[in-house]
Amino acid sequence: MLEMKAVVLAALSSLGLYAQWITGYYGSGNADEPVSAIPWSKYTHIVLFAGGPCAANDGTVCMGHLTQSDIDAFIANRPSGKKALVSLGDQCAGLHGCGDSGSWIADTAPGLVETFAQNITNFVNSNGFDGVDFDWEGVGSGLKIPVSQYETLLSLVRAALPNKTITMAAGNWGGLPTVAANQQANLDQVNVLCYDQDQISTSWYNDAIHPSTFGGGCSSRTAELTSSGLAAAKVGVGVPFYGRRWTGCTQINQKCPQSGAFSYAQLVADTTRWQPTIYKSNYLSIPNSDPSDSEFDSYNGVEFMADVTAWAASNKFGGFMTFALEYEYFSNQTGDARYPLSTALYRAVFGTTPAIAENSASYATGTLAPDMIAYGEASNIASALTVAPEGAWPTTLSGVTLEITDSQGQIRPAAIYYVNTNSIAYLVPAGTAQGPASAKLTTSSGATISGTLNIDRIAPGLYSANSSGSGVAAGLAVRASSNGTQSWGYLFDLSSRNPVPVDLGPAGDQVYLSLYGTGFRAASQATATVGGVNVPVYGFAAAGAYQGEDLINIGPLPRSLVGRGEIPIQITFDGKPANLVTVSIR
Repeated sequence: MLEMKAVVLAALSSLGLYAQWITGYYGSGNADEPVSAIPWSKYTHIVLFAGGPCAANDGTVCMGHLTQSDIDAFIANRPSGKKALVSLGDQCAGLHGCGDSGSWIADTAPGLVETFAQNITNFVNSNGFDGVDFDWEGVGSGLKIPVSQYETLLSLVRAALPNKTITMAAGNWGGLPTVAANQQANLDQVNVLCYDQDQISTSWYNDAIHPSTFGGGCSSRTAELTSSGLAAAKVGVGVPFYGRRWTGCTQINQKCPQSGAFSYAQLVADTTRWQPTIYKSNYLSIPNSDPSDSEFDSYNGVEFMADVTAWAASNKFGGFMTFALEYEYFSNQTGDARYPLSTALYRAVFGTTPAIAENSASYATGTLAPDMIAYGEASNIASALTVAPEGAWPTTLSGVTLEITDSQGQIRPAAIYYVNTNSIAYLVPAGTAQGPASAKLTTSSGATISGTLNIDRIAPGLYSANSSGSGVAAGLAVRASSNGTQSWGYLFDLSSRNPVPVDLGPAGDQVYLSLYGTGFRAASQATATVGGVNVPVYGFAAAGAYQGEDLINIGPLPRSLVGRGEIPIQITFDGKPANLVTVSIR
């Protein structure tokens, strides 16, 4: 199984911290920012906004806001390594034949949904998009969405576009949390509409992180999705590049009318309002001698990006989404100054902050276990990648050391698997006592970085083939045939790391899954579900391939899973769930 060892080692040495993304919406046909000025360098995905189902309710796709010239220029300007998606939603009613949510309901009904899914597939492929974003919010149908119809559409489009990116915009209404949770195996991102929280009768923030008794917040919206079963790694936090104005008040929770919206660029360019002596990171409070002319302007500025990224990281969310790029664009500036919000968000997300006690499989922070492989990230750890030689890992590698002080005051050096410029993988020392602990990392230059953690008996994590902590599992399918022979295969393609569908074979065959992870060898029991179906746990233990690696075997897989496609694997050890990974079943 040398290839599997290489996969797990690759997962450890991956430089990405969580499978993070930044996805930005760009409004087709906008008059402010040309396609050639899109800041691709600040994003992993750009979504062209937006078309939708035709009002004719015949399963066809209408352009809506889109123009063919914008599509062609958008695709032509896409740099290598970036993803260009198209958004299809219910925000384009009346434009070029586009319908509202009523058309979505009609086109996803039984008998027509297959045609609609095929037309979406054709639209994506014929225009050269890397994927599709679904933005069905329920506009025009009272925010009510037929859950089963939406799920059927997503399943059909995923089957038709197995190698494309599929994202979904979601809120906490109309059944969207259920759709997102049930279809997460078919979705690469679920970007939460954290803005428009101020649709109330009192002044409030457009995009607050936390709610109050009188206004909503992003934490409550995301909580409704994750409590429905959506994995945190699938969640993208929405950030608006626009704000709203209230007149007759100067602070939150005041009875005053909302008088309109503005883009961030418009606000900053308005010198009568934007003054350094009065601006804040979330609002402008502008008093006036005539109280009726006072203003409360809610927006999300440069300073907000550090706050929202820190909060998202603490919740292990997968990434961020912004709406919309043209709302922050300054044509009279050059370089990054043209994109102040995108630049601040990019630096906050992909800038390195110390986090030296993480599960190397799930990237969960805070709790580790003895004899597990941990991961850390900080700036300037070493000058280059150095991997420990075969055999026992050293406690000093390229001049780098890491010590853990446990709850009993015992200091133990950690064996180090690799160090890189901004990352490290190491083994939590055997015998480390449970309870609060601290870690001290000494870099190759002699600088020290400290962090706190908790040591528990177990801290389960499962490796994924793409090194992200989610997606197809780093594991094997083992077949016991009815004729007594055994065979095995990887759950993923060794080159692309995409899922390889598992064939359960004839009724007499039994198929088991062997999944690699860390932090669970000391558990006393485990339970497993695959696609929500209970599956027996055959056994788990230290894998033995190298230090810290654990292995769990589950199965046989029930034949009721045949044809399910990519579905989640949930394994719980002594009541503690590991991160969700997936398997594809033919």
